[in-house]
Amino acid sequence: MSSAARARLVVVAVASLLALHAALVLHGIRRNYATFDEPAYVLAGLSHWQTGTFDLYRVNPPLPRMIAVLPLLAADAKTDWSTLETWRRFPSARAEFGMLDHFAELNRGRFFELIRLARLSTL
Repeated sequence: MSSAARARLVVVAVASLLALHAALVLHGIRRNYATFDEPAYVLAGLSHWQTGTFDLYRVNPPLPRMIAVLPLLAADAKTDWSTLETWRRFPSARAEFGMLDHFAELNRGRFFELIRLARLSTL
């Protein structure tokens, strides 16, 4: 087998694996329910972009959350940061979980659609 044929075979194999990965991720996005902390990651990522602060979910670096919610910025997810100042009085509190119910209520009917949109960043 020539080196050009071998190179083509490698390209086809890598492209096939990437396509299979994408198909499995897309299937999982639609089929699997949100994990316990996934909505909190989404809420925190939105807060980073919209408030310019890193108060929510500050136990992990913010970049993955900020990348994950980029599609949500275009989807116009409804947010209300009015209670964030109250949570700042309790630095050890996990405000992202306390604010999550209100976020879900604001986005009723499309809450899981927003979670699924954030999952697209895994591709």
